[in-house]
Amino acid sequence: MTGGKRGFILCVLLMWSTLVIPEEKIAGIHFLGLTKTKESYLYNFIQSRPGDALDSLKIEKDVQSLRNIRLFRDVQFAVGDTTSGKLVVFKCEELLTLLPIVNFGGVTDNFWFQVGGFDYNWLGRGHTVGGYYRYYDRHSFEVALRMPYLIGRRWGGTTNVSKFSTIEPAYFEEGETDYNVDHWAFLAFGRYNFSSSAAIELGGGYLYERYEKNTDRTGPDSPGPDFEDFNKYLIKFTLATDFINYYYHYLNGIDNKLF
Repeated sequence: MTGGKRGFILCVLLMWSTLVIPEEKIAGIHFLGLTKTKESYLYNFIQSRPGDALDSLKIEKDVQSLRNIRLFRDVQFAVGDTTSGKLVVFKCEELLTLLPIVNFGGVTDNFWFQVGGFDYNWLGRGHTVGGYYRYYDRHSFEVALRMPYLIGRRWGGTTNVSKFSTIEPAYFEEGETDYNVDHWAFLAFGRYNFSSSAAIELGGGYLYERYEKNTDRTGPDSPGPDFEDFNKYLIKFTLATDFINYYYHYLNGIDNKLF
């Protein structure tokens, strides 16, 4: 067979394969089983888009990515036919993300308890909001808000306000003195997401520490100053990478944070 005939036959075969095996397009993407989570939020974690060529390997990666955000018990997918192309359906089983906090304990004459709650999918966009109240001789509390995807797919932030109050001993040459200790913290951090698996956070806060002599326990004549307070400031940088794959309670991968 001459070179010209071989070339002609090859061109015909290529044209025929193009006609016989057309490229299948994704006509739409649908999330089934959502009761709280917003579809617009889940698009941050998948690569498939309407109009793309149907790629089962990419869709399987999208399924794992949706599992990794830990809002679902499990995620599966199915592909259906429509008049305009393929419909990709992600079947999601949502977890309960509004969780209470109830803790208590103690020994004789020393009892403590803590009550509160956190919502790990606030507004259906993976935000975390919540707080708690704790009593352990004195009153403490914390309120926190974490919004990793506040502006689009790149920008987010975290803020936290807390007061941690205890009664602590201080030791001097003349003896021991109990102090009422208050630790206040006002923190705020900005976040930039390189991807769903890597991000940096930069921010800081104001810390206030207050020490007041507990005269009910040790008396006014106990050693040490009656009152001291300190103003402190914090700057913090975090580089976080999370390459852990989740499947129910099974984990596989690497998670690292550099502070």
